[in-house]
Amino acid sequence: MANFKQYTKTNGTKAWEYTLSLGFDPASGKRVRSHKRGFQSKKEAQIAAGREESSVYDHGIKAGRKQSFQEVYDLFMVQYQKTVKSSTLRKALG
Repeated sequence: MANFKQYTKTNGTKAWEYTLSLGFDPASGKRVRSHKRGFQSKKEAQIAAGREESSVYDHGIKAGRKQSFQEVYDLFMVQYQKTVKSSTLRKALG
């Protein structure tokens, strides 16, 4: 569900913004929202919100999800193993 609002910029012109609730992140349980500003008309804001909502529906919320430390560490270790000798890897792992 999107909310649309017209606001006034500092230069005096008016523009539109939307706030879109995308549901809950399954990993963290927190609510995921999207907020965009700077549209010339309400129709432009509605089209952009619809596209984003459709994208999340098709691809899921995880597209914008941050990776955990463990996930980054695992990716690093895969690459690190290719660049060092086995004795160095054993020392690094403790």
